[in-house]
Amino acid sequence: NEGAKDQSYCDVGCVLPSPSQQLLAYAVDNTGYETYKVYLKDLDTKELIQDEVIEETTGDVEWGLEDSVIFYSKQDKAHRPHQLWVRVRGADGAAPSDQLLFQEDDERFWLGTWKSRSGKILFMGCRSKETTEVHMIDLVQLQEKVAASGPAVEVKGLLKMVSAREQGVIYKVDHMESCNALVFLTNAWGKKEFTLCASPVDAPDRANWYEMDSFQYDPSKYLLGAYCFKDYLVLSGREGGLTRLWVLHLSLDAATKKVDVAKAKRIEFEEE
Repeated sequence: NEGAKDQSYCDVGCVLPSPSQQLLAYAVDNTGYETYKVYLKDLDTKELIQDEVIEETTGDVEWGLEDSVIFYSKQDKAHRPHQLWVRVRGADGAAPSDQLLFQEDDERFWLGTWKSRSGKILFMGCRSKETTEVHMIDLVQLQEKVAASGPAVEVKGLLKMVSAREQGVIYKVDHMESCNALVFLTNAWGKKEFTLCASPVDAPDRANWYEMDSFQYDPSKYLLGAYCFKDYLVLSGREGGLTRLWVLHLSLDAATKKVDVAKAKRIEFEEE
């Protein structure tokens, strides 16, 4: 209500507390043009940080590992999200630096960002209706470089490809920190539905993906999401026409360095 005061139009995009919980990033469009300014608010003083407004964004932001880094996206003239930017905030009043990390020029693809549930990796995905390409940044490594260099740090070199786009191949990814692995749902290998697979974090290309022997592909299961927690993985989807959840406890084989399912349980709902 306060933000809409004296405005003829007000739409709030994302609202995201910083990792320290001391700052709040929020996006506002006062024009109706779906172009957002991102404001940073000090939650101790309740004051806006006036010299750190980020102009002309999509309204989506993600914090880094600490309050010193914030990622945001911009859109082209057709309002297609196509650029990933990062702001590295200066300490003790030093000026921040804004860096363009990636630009998607293929108009079939829209850009989006999300953090792994571990909080240690930022993913940036480019997706058309039938093809996906994801890049990632190790936020721990980035924070170490920010601590050493401040706003002068060069972030673009830390953006790494997960797996290059292949026509018709869609994949979703999260980080299983306890197994040092990335976990995927994908329709690769000509699958009709998504299958569960994994790769080492430091070798994420499709050539290194492998399916898990103890939870093999089943076209009767329509998998929708994979969510990595500290000690287990939750899959959401449908089976037999009903919404399903599966809880998978994963383990890392010391010899093969591959992740597999040690124990699996399908959650049953009483209303069934």
